[in-house]
Amino acid sequence: MNIPAERLPDQLARGLAALYVVVGDEPLAAQEAADAIRAAARAAGHSERNVFTVQGRYNWQGIFASGENLSLFAERRLTEIRIPSGKPGVDGAKALETYAA
Repeated sequence: MNIPAERLPDQLARGLAALYVVVGDEPLAAQEAADAIRAAARAAGHSERNVFTVQGRYNWQGIFASGENLSLFAERRLTEIRIPSGKPGVDGAKALETYAA
């Protein structure tokens, strides 16, 4: 589902989706959307956050491994995967598809 930036707050108020992909030509708008999602996740009890920045030939197994282990103090975790180039590559696309399933 494609959610325009102006409708994101309404969608977040109804509850978090399992996955969000934030894209856009305007960096500030993308940052504001990501900030809104993080705030909604915190409010929903996601007390831990992992951030992965993917560049070049990335080892996607690290993302899968982190998803399997919660810390002692966190019940829910937000995983943020940043792809500055906007192109995950063939292996990355497969990994993201598997992760989202």
